[in-house]
Amino acid sequence: MQRINKAKSPTPGRFYYGWIILGGSVLAMALGSGISFWAFGLYIDPMEQEFGWSRAEVSAGFSISLAISGLCGPLIGRWVDTRGARSAILFGAVMTAATYVLLATTSSLWQWIVYLSINAVFRQLMFFIPFQALISRWFDRRRGMALGILGTGFSLGGFVVLIMAFVIDEVGWEGSFIFSAVAVLVLFLPLSIFVLRNDPSDVGQFVDGDSGKEAEERSLTNPLRGLTAREALKTRLFWLQAGAMTLFFFGVFGWLVHQIPFYESVGVDRSVAAILVTIMAAGGI
Repeated sequence: MQRINKAKSPTPGRFYYGWIILGGSVLAMALGSGISFWAFGLYIDPMEQEFGWSRAEVSAGFSISLAISGLCGPLIGRWVDTRGARSAILFGAVMTAATYVLLATTSSLWQWIVYLSINAVFRQLMFFIPFQALISRWFDRRRGMALGILGTGFSLGGFVVLIMAFVIDEVGWEGSFIFSAVAVLVLFLPLSIFVLRNDPSDVGQFVDGDSGKEAEERSLTNPLRGLTAREALKTRLFWLQAGAMTLFFFGVFGWLVHQIPFYESVGVDRSVAAILVTIMAAGGI
């Protein structure tokens, strides 16, 4: 969709701030996906040994939390639409860090599942949805490329597995959750406060770095278009896409969660398993 921003005195030839937004978003996606998804398999064996839970019980926490966060997606999307991505990321980061501290106090299965579920909801606020919306507001002609670059952040998260494997070995699973809380705050707070902006007009620019005249001409030749949420829900294409994405993530996350325990079960050293995960993730960049 096209959008005209009421920018304040845009400077011709000025470096487009959207690229800084995109770079920061990629880093955030890498850290978020690394500690939340790619590294989850590192916790399965320690939790089994600590509490005597089965692998199914440990991984059930991940599955249930993912389902709950998915159901909260429309509410999070509404937050982003009404209050902006920046506020969602800031609030989500603070609460995600708090829930990592909660996870470090886990002593029973119900706590594991409940804390993971709360964590997953707040992760949604600071993760996929707001960053996709944010990049879409900064890029139009190059939106596909920009979103593609943003997507590489998820794959870059595979490199975080090496760090998390080391942290868990050194300070245990409890300490690793504290480490995750600190890491989220250290990256996401400065990013959301000092770097991210909801709209190009916030820094005196127009979408794609166009001049005011170019933005006006584009609005005349390509007027704002699209569907409301209610209209989209009535289309067959929406439900086909939703179904396809659901099936896709069933397969992706099923393997993503269990690959490290699988490697360990066939005799692969834990550190080597982490390297294999990183190599696989690198293939998605």
